[in-house]
Amino acid sequence: MNKKYNYFGIWLSLAFLAFSCESYLDERPSKAIVVPQTLEDLESILNAVDVLNSGDGFGMLMSDDIYTTDNGWISWNEQTRNGYLWKSNLSNARGSLDSWSAPYSRIFRLNVVLDELEQFTPKTQAEKMKVDEIKATALFYRAYQYFDLLQLFSHPLIGSADLDRKAVPLKLSSKMDDIQGPVPSVQIYTRIIADLNSASQYLPEKSEDVLRPSKTACFGLLAKIYLQLKDYPMVLQHAEKALEIKPELLDFNTVEALVDVPLSRTQYPFPSFNQEVVIHIQAVSNTFQNSALTYVEKDIYDLFHENDIRKYLYFTAPDTEGNVNFIGHLTGTYLVFSGISVGELYLMKAEALARTEKLTEALAVINEFLSNRYFIDSYSPAVIQNEKELVEFILTERRKELVFRGLSRWRDMRRFLSDNDWEGPKARVIEGQRYELGKSPLRYMLEIPPNELELNSGF
Repeated sequence: MNKKYNYFGIWLSLAFLAFSCESYLDERPSKAIVVPQTLEDLESILNAVDVLNSGDGFGMLMSDDIYTTDNGWISWNEQTRNGYLWKSNLSNARGSLDSWSAPYSRIFRLNVVLDELEQFTPKTQAEKMKVDEIKATALFYRAYQYFDLLQLFSHPLIGSADLDRKAVPLKLSSKMDDIQGPVPSVQIYTRIIADLNSASQYLPEKSEDVLRPSKTACFGLLAKIYLQLKDYPMVLQHAEKALEIKPELLDFNTVEALVDVPLSRTQYPFPSFNQEVVIHIQAVSNTFQNSALTYVEKDIYDLFHENDIRKYLYFTAPDTEGNVNFIGHLTGTYLVFSGISVGELYLMKAEALARTEKLTEALAVINEFLSNRYFIDSYSPAVIQNEKELVEFILTERRKELVFRGLSRWRDMRRFLSDNDWEGPKARVIEGQRYELGKSPLRYMLEIPPNELELNSGF
């Protein structure tokens, strides 16, 4: 790297990009940008955890986790109101959409790092190890952003042919002249799987700081990706790899806030960065997430047994109309957790075992998981011999555990479209009008923002 680097220049340029009318895909932001000079400079870009440890905060609105009243809906901005009504074009008046532009802004930063590493020749073994770790970190973050984009802007994977449908642009370079149109989903999935496999070779097994990627995080994200692809043997393989390194569930009996239940809407019971967090990623904050009028869908709350501790740590007490707010974010704040947890790894492992006819092992996994979610000595282990019934039982526990977890439920809704037993989400009624999402796959993907269509000839 033989060019000068203006560290603050890149951040100012990227901030300018967020407000620019130009496309995120064809712009290398700013004439003022020059490139990093040292490995420390590149590490500094990756240390912007408030930017890179961010996931989509809008897609959760479209899941059937959420319920609001007319007054709640009216209090939101137009873009949020449209999302709640499942409209496919959610761009704002400028023709842009943060769920598109924010991931590509992060991808640009990561591509800057990866491009400059290609120009760097390590002089010592220590430098080579540092290069490998920086590259692996950037690859993990980029894979995470592309996985989010696929869940919002690509066709759901009903059959194998859907992998060949064009999805989103795959930007692998920060060069201004690298203009890309959408590529098939299979190309993106193939790339992010390869990148995560590569990254897992150079990251520590466990990160000392859960804000940074690790081998465990790579295996966990791979398990989530294979779950969307319905490749259950590979889900099992990667969930097991992750759990071999980090198997410790948080026993909810030990959460200190339990002595204070019922909790108020501003009491968040879980400690930040607790032992269940594999990697801490939080959804970008939106006003609907922390509104007093944003409720958990009542059918979900009713799933929780009186002895299930989550009923008291996840939710406020029901109001006079039976409405509850969600407070059980693993972030330990009002911010939505969208990272990877040990609990999710258990659930993926259990589902994969059940779907590959390993029922005894699946039961053992789900029972161990639930013993850490119920009051001491109150959980009676499930005994289920039928594969379909066991899968349904595990999916119900997944529904309960991962409520209000970023895109988790939206991903599952897309995954279940080919399941005849899933009827789709309940209709929403706003100001006396009924809105239904149904099960048409095209309803489960957003339109690419108009400003991208206008500015990119590749679309």
